[in-house]
Amino acid sequence: MAIHPCLPGMVVNVNVNHQNLPEYDDDETVEAYPTACVKYIEAISGARFHLAFRFDAEIFPHVDSNVSVEVTLDCGAGCETCCEPRHIRQPSYKLIEWAVRGTRNGLVKQAMVFSELTISEDLVPDKSLIGKLAALGTIRVEVYKADLEPRVPSRRPAAHSVPGQGKKRSGRWGRKDRGRDTADHQASMVDGEPTPLIPDGRVSEKVLKGTALTHQATVGPAIPYLNYNTTQSVHTGRPLAIFLFKYRSRAALQALHLIPRTPSPLPLEDRPVEELTIDDMRELIRRQRVKGSAAAETKVKTEVKREREALVDESDGSDIELVAHHNERSRTIGRRGSGEAVVDLCYD
Repeated sequence: MAIHPCLPGMVVNVNVNHQNLPEYDDDETVEAYPTACVKYIEAISGARFHLAFRFDAEIFPHVDSNVSVEVTLDCGAGCETCCEPRHIRQPSYKLIEWAVRGTRNGLVKQAMVFSELTISEDLVPDKSLIGKLAALGTIRVEVYKADLEPRVPSRRPAAHSVPGQGKKRSGRWGRKDRGRDTADHQASMVDGEPTPLIPDGRVSEKVLKGTALTHQATVGPAIPYLNYNTTQSVHTGRPLAIFLFKYRSRAALQALHLIPRTPSPLPLEDRPVEELTIDDMRELIRRQRVKGSAAAETKVKTEVKREREALVDESDGSDIELVAHHNERSRTIGRRGSGEAVVDLCYD
């Protein structure tokens, strides 16, 4: 869980399927962002994610103030929720489940999704992306003290349902209109459809220059969202805390040595017998049979080779002994000669 040292009593998490994602620390990244709480998380391709946070009223220093929590994705979408003191004193988690934005026809909400990038050396580098990828793969959460003010509807009928019309604020991620919806969420932008930094999800490896970027955040289809609140929150002062969640694939986190690599499975031969399943036992027997057959064949070949070598050793340096076969043919040949014994070496 992410806890900012300057804001005790507040915990922020990213979760998928209502389960908080494990978080990992990187000392080098922490040094690059000295005023932020930086955590690495695993991005699950195609998964919808939420932001969850809670307060510990006993140690939270602003328990009597209105606190605004703003979430911004790398695609420009985001959402903002305001917690009053009565909400802060509740220990349960608060969820930000949607990116909310205003349109000329009213508020819309969109699911927040991890989308995997296609990285290839064959793609032509898009030079327009150079210098624009600093926010890619990052979810930014800012916490502010806030004042609640009456919401003033716009005089333009077409934009009447867009809250916070004219309430603009300069921020690190650009100027945005703020408003509130039925769940105390405020719109992150007006009219503009959030556009991913890499619209088609395809990027040249040369543009990334070896950085461990694997995903980007995108949003789902827009769903109309009614707004009945009569108040809106306005930030007062600088952020109380900034949380940065850098999401990467599991393989990238392993390459960064933030999580250990998956260990190789223990061979069947080394596993305890009690842990073997029926299929494991069958496989083990099959392997032993194959190994036994191979060992027997090797043994036969070794014995044959040894016998051949022994025969060669016995014949080395010895005289060839000629044996006369006294068969009928040899006797006949001997009688035909001059009385000398003749041995036919070619006779079988």
